[in-house]
Amino acid sequence: MSMTYGHSATETLVSMFSDREADLGLDINLLGEISDYFRVIREKYSEFEGSLKGVDSTMLIKQVPGGMLSNLESQLKTINQQDKLEKIKDEIAKVREDFGYPPLVTPVSQIIGAQSLLNVTENSKYGSLTSETKKLVLGA
Repeated sequence: MSMTYGHSATETLVSMFSDREADLGLDINLLGEISDYFRVIREKYSEFEGSLKGVDSTMLIKQVPGGMLSNLESQLKTINQQDKLEKIKDEIAKVREDFGYPPLVTPVSQIIGAQSLLNVTENSKYGSLTSETKKLVLGA
């Protein structure tokens, strides 16, 4: 859903552009009804949501996709190291730079995320390399 690991809420964009040349032509009241419908559904699946409950500008600044963050959060919870998320976000930017700024789309985002997680949790920059990291770096 928007405003957490996703993009800005549609309602925000519609409101920003209403009564302007770029008016999107969407009914803000109808969007409110749609939002209410999905809010009920969202509650049923709340146990699967990450901890982020607002906007995280580091997703934009560090160009880390929301899905990547929620996966990392889940992995860190599994190994009881949730406190490392901020360090891993920083490490993602460094690993991505080291690898020549590849776009963070699947499967590259997963490879860079896994390598960043290893670097931080093992406190060793590239001390362990996943087979996928090796293939990515070698262009295989």
